[in-house]
Amino acid sequence: MEESRKSMLKVQAIANEALVKECDGKGDAESLRAKSVFATSCASLMMSLYMQLSSCGNPDTSDNEADEDDEEDVTEAVHEFIADLADAVASFCELMDGNANAGDGDEDENPLAAAAGLLVNILSSPVGGEDADNNVVQASASKLTRETVKLAWSGIIAAMNALHEKQECMKILLNEDVMTILIESVCGEDTNGADQKDDESIDESDDASSDDEEVGSSVFADANNMEMDLDQVENTSSKDSDDEEASSKETDDDSVELDPSQLENMLLEDSDAEMSDSGPHGVLEHHAGADKALAQLIKLKQEARKASQTERERVELCNQLRCATLLESLFSASVLKNSWMPIEAVLGSIAPILRYRKVLAKNIQSSTSSGQSKKALDEKNAILDKLSMLLKDRVSKYRCRSEDSDVSEVAMKASSEICEEMKRSVNSADCSCCSIALIT
Repeated sequence: MEESRKSMLKVQAIANEALVKECDGKGDAESLRAKSVFATSCASLMMSLYMQLSSCGNPDTSDNEADEDDEEDVTEAVHEFIADLADAVASFCELMDGNANAGDGDEDENPLAAAAGLLVNILSSPVGGEDADNNVVQASASKLTRETVKLAWSGIIAAMNALHEKQECMKILLNEDVMTILIESVCGEDTNGADQKDDESIDESDDASSDDEEVGSSVFADANNMEMDLDQVENTSSKDSDDEEASSKETDDDSVELDPSQLENMLLEDSDAEMSDSGPHGVLEHHAGADKALAQLIKLKQEARKASQTERERVELCNQLRCATLLESLFSASVLKNSWMPIEAVLGSIAPILRYRKVLAKNIQSSTSSGQSKKALDEKNAILDKLSMLLKDRVSKYRCRSEDSDVSEVAMKASSEICEEMKRSVNSADCSCCSIALIT
């Protein structure tokens, strides 16, 4: 706790020092202003993280050891975020002062890549995400953290805009590592740099969602071979009940319960009773009530498993949507106007975005809007719209600089990849995005 506080105060001191020097005229005003804006925005993020350590107003109602372990993990993650952010600010400030080089070697870490990775990790963690227990206080703290993440990223971009002409090392910060971090945070690791893998992985989520149906069909097929009445399992109040009423009179005490734990207890009690009736060496006999309970238990567990998979998918989509704001800010009008983005970073990001957009479009077409999958479907549509806007309104505005080297080679490679994606377009909207990207 004390170390995190010292790190936060250290960054605040950097911002204050830059402001004082600017007011006193003891340096380049533009550079000092950029430095103070950058340090202040990062300090605000550190403050929002530090607030989560105190858990102010957070009700202490957790008696579960697992919940306490989760809280300890979150606290440890917050301390690491604050320490890493302080290191990134210090590295950036050294570059602004001209005291270090933005080396691509093994010893010197790119501060922009470190900052981008850190912000992505914050947005993808419970610290900047959602609270599973629907705690209002924690939800508000996470929202504040997300807003300050945007502020910190804006401060970094503002510093790059202001200093790219005065500090040559600032121009090479936006390299392949940075773009890989940002692209993969939105489009996933498999999409970036993949050529043919997307067609194989497009229906991955559909296959995962259909696993339960296949397992369920095989289970109930086996149940049918055991001469179980499936209509009786799924609907115990069916009106085709001549045989059912006769059997229910004999098994009134064996009614099917909906609680999985009670179903398991029922199976164990039935087996214990039959074993005891048959003696120590008795043989477990078939029990119709146990069959119904087992089928219902399997069905409930399949539904719970499917709901869990859907929720995990929704959380991952929410994280991708949050990280998309970082990529969107990078392609803002101010950045494109200052022309410090290398052509490799811009053209190299088009193909992965097109691939993932096509994956989303196919998944949306094959998805159903019923039940819990409706939430995941909404997130997919939101990401699809954001990627379309990014290509049409942001990336398409990029123009190559006259001093860019190997422009033709990079452009030809990007054009070839875009043409391949256009050939595999799934609809007119996808083809339109490819066409706009092709003429960029």
